Amino acid sequence: MVVRPHRDPRRGHPGRRQHLRDPPQALRRRDGGPHAAAPLQQLVRLPGLVGGRGLRRRDGQRPQDELGRRDRVAGDAAGVPQPAHPRRVPERGAALPLRCTGSHRDRVVAGRGLQPGRTRGHPLRLDRPGRRARHAHQPAPRRELLAGHHLDRHLTAVTVRRLPMQVHYKTFGCKANQYDTERMRQLLEAGAPGAASALRARTSPLEAADLCVVNTCTVTNQADADARRFIRRVARRNPGARIVVAGCSAVLRARDYRAMDEVSEVVRGHDPAEVLAAANRALAGSGAASANRAATPRLVQLDRARPLRRRAGATRGWLKVQDGCDRKCSFCATRLARGRSRSRTPDEVVAEARALARNHPELVITGVHIGHYGRDLDPRTTLTALVRRLLDEVPGPRFRLGSIEATEIDDGMLRLLAESGGRLAPHLHMPLQSGADPVLRGMRRWHTREHYRRRALDIAAAVSPIGLGADIITGFPGETDADHAQTADLVDELPFTYLHVFPWSPREGTAAADMPGLLPQRIAWERARELRTLGTEKGAHYARRRGGSLVEVVMEGDGGTALTGDYMRVAVGSRRPADHRRLHSGTLSPDGSEVALQ
Repeated sequence: MVVRPHRDPRRGHPGRRQHLRDPPQALRRRDGGPHAAAPLQQLVRLPGLVGGRGLRRRDGQRPQDELGRRDRVAGDAAGVPQPAHPRRVPERGAALPLRCTGSHRDRVVAGRGLQPGRTRGHPLRLDRPGRRARHAHQPAPRRELLAGHHLDRHLTAVTVRRLPMQVHYKTFGCKANQYDTERMRQLLEAGAPGAASALRARTSPLEAADLCVVNTCTVTNQADADARRFIRRVARRNPGARIVVAGCSAVLRARDYRAMDEVSEVVRGHDPAEVLAAANRALAGSGAASANRAATPRLVQLDRARPLRRRAGATRGWLKVQDGCDRKCSFCATRLARGRSRSRTPDEVVAEARALARNHPELVITGVHIGHYGRDLDPRTTLTALVRRLLDEVPGPRFRLGSIEATEIDDGMLRLLAESGGRLAPHLHMPLQSGADPVLRGMRRWHTREHYRRRALDIAAAVSPIGLGADIITGFPGETDADHAQTADLVDELPFTYLHVFPWSPREGTAAADMPGLLPQRIAWERARELRTLGTEKGAHYARRRGGSLVEVVMEGDGGTALTGDYMRVAVGSRRPADHRRLHSGTLSPDGSEVALQ
């Protein structure tokens, strides 16, 4: 932070300015001197303002370069004469925090006020609303201190200016959750009409954030634990940041998150408007964490007014076409958090696809259960009809289907996969869960082992090459060694190119949580390790078969890796393109692990 105090003429340096950095040497207390520093006793809370540039002398005079600056805030509790040219002073109790100019380490976060103390040479500290005050002997984090701390007696006011709020986003879980986070980001960046919601945000690293939005997942116990661990990490690395928790886990475990001292607000669900309101409450310092007032999560229709324009920091965009699920799998907590299936209209989906296509060369059609798309619309429609319309009306990007049940892929979709010339990526992720009929019945799945097997072989025969993936759960209650062997045999038979394998974990509120025949976690993990090894071997075999082929890839990250249409993640050779907003052609290496771009 740079502070430019006007030196007292009695010190022999009239009009001279000094450039000082934190800690400002010239503003430290000089014990016993006639100009001992006086602590700043109170601070007016300002919406989205930044302070620290231009200090006013007690006699009301100002340096010439400070003339015309606006938005000053009084800093001396004793009261000072008003300047000759009065400036507007913002009201107390505004919603958003003050932040000092300079690095993020010198920020002031909105709180209950500054309290005097003598902490490692820092006489002032800022306490977070709803948090226990720091003891005087505890060092306050640098990011919670006002740079300068002590102001010489002749300095009494601070010039402030507006800056956007800095927000960090963390997403756990599936593509639907990632899409929801982007909707939250877009709304927070745009803000909302009205002075009460005048939040304008920018994405920032965790250490520089005023607010952290955590979008949680509840598919497994590990997902819940990961979210709680991350929240505690945020509090350690950035104690001044407010934390808003949303997502599926927040729906089912709102009470647990409210009980965490680190959490400011809890949103039961994924509604971006609710997240915006929670962000305003958290930044206003309304106290301890609170959840949405509704006893159950509200089923929010997707925002029809503002189509998503981009997925920040990514080359592939997510296109969410529906939310919720009408199936009743005994192990699944996601349907409890997401509610019934709701589809967007085809017009809404096409409009959003056009907006996303301006920024992304590939769009992934996603949702919670996309195979049920259109069943709730009037007139009814199908996913195949929607994909056909996207291919016809949104030229340019490559489309890819997200997770979809094998039994819900009709012959029309197979024709699109085979005849679109790569516009619809030859890739299907089809949840299997188990290859044993007794386990499938316990899971309340609607297909049998043989039904899945026949459909997977038909798909592989109709579309070649094609990437095939599956989800599998190991250690489900009652699963025997013979059941696991049947699953392994089916995986070995079918042309899978990769697997996602999860050891089963009981989810509160699901039917499977109360089933008999629980297995030790050790067995579930051993079976998962066996299937993952098998999936890795099958993927490597498929990559070798594809070696030397001409492929179209979308770049990922900084361009070091790329993704093929059939879902092979490959390294990029020495020539890396600068343009990541289009597809690139290249040739795979003999082992299929690297692509040489043309």
